[in-house]
Amino acid sequence: MADKFTSCVLPQDATPDEINKGMLDLLKKANQVHTDLTESATAQTEALATVDKTLTDKIDGLDFTALKDVNGYQKLPSGLIMQWGVYSGVLVHGTSYTVTFPISFPTACLTVLPSVFQNSLISTTTSLGFFKVMTKQKTDFTGQWGWTAGGSAQTDFNYLAIGY
Repeated sequence: MADKFTSCVLPQDATPDEINKGMLDLLKKANQVHTDLTESATAQTEALATVDKTLTDKIDGLDFTALKDVNGYQKLPSGLIMQWGVYSGVLVHGTSYTVTFPISFPTACLTVLPSVFQNSLISTTTSLGFFKVMTKQKTDFTGQWGWTAGGSAQTDFNYLAIGY
């Protein structure tokens, strides 16, 4: 008897009792659909809240701190840190210079890449300037200035250091 009411169309010969029973069955089915949808929506809301919290925690854990300056650094989410800077002054051939990083590497300095900045004093000579790294630590590095002509020069050298 209930099957003839599932389409929501009542047969013309339905008795009032059949109509009432059909309507009651239809209301029960509608109530069950409502309950199922509410439970599904609640479960989806809870799942989305969990995903949102997980993503927020991951994003909050990323460290992109940077100092964008002449002497600066960039922290990467992998834990690597890139640092750069410039050393300016009168550099004397054969003399060691210690350069302090903008921040200390927490674990180790992996490499330091120096680069002589060719200013007008060096570019007008036939000599070449160079800077070789002697030691590297978490907080600084030490290197030696060299100039193929010997003596001293007012010049700069840049560096890029990578560590973690």
